[in-house]
Amino acid sequence: MLAQKLAARRRGFTLIELLIVIVVIAILALIVIPRLMNAGDRARSATYHDNINQISKALEVFHNDMGCYPATGDLTDLGANTIGTVVTPTTTAGFTASNFHGPYLTSANGIGGSGLPLNPYVVSSDTTVADHWTYAAVAATGTSPATYTLAGTVLPPSGY
Repeated sequence: MLAQKLAARRRGFTLIELLIVIVVIAILALIVIPRLMNAGDRARSATYHDNINQISKALEVFHNDMGCYPATGDLTDLGANTIGTVVTPTTTAGFTASNFHGPYLTSANGIGGSGLPLNPYVVSSDTTVADHWTYAAVAATGTSPATYTLAGTVLPPSGY
């Protein structure tokens, strides 16, 4: 009889047990939630930096093949399949159709079919390369080698 009374009384949790569980859940939430809050920003920043690296490497391969960088503002050369009238070099030295081994970028969801990756900070309805990336080439002069500058039209927030 006593065993039945004890079993009937111990069906639920005590108030102390419930409070301990709630405190443990609250502590875990305080640790996890701040990490999840900026995960999207970190992912967008990583994508931005990866895309900049991908375009930079494609520019270097283009330069190695053609002896020059694409014309200022004309990153679509990197996604071209043929030399045609698309490629417009900053200088014509060493520039022949047999040197062209494009496309240098083949992103499946490239900007307007150009093969260029998207800038993750730009609104998706912007469909031209100039909406996503700024690019300027400087031809070699004298002892100065050819260079270029590349950046997103919308930059990541500082700290990423």
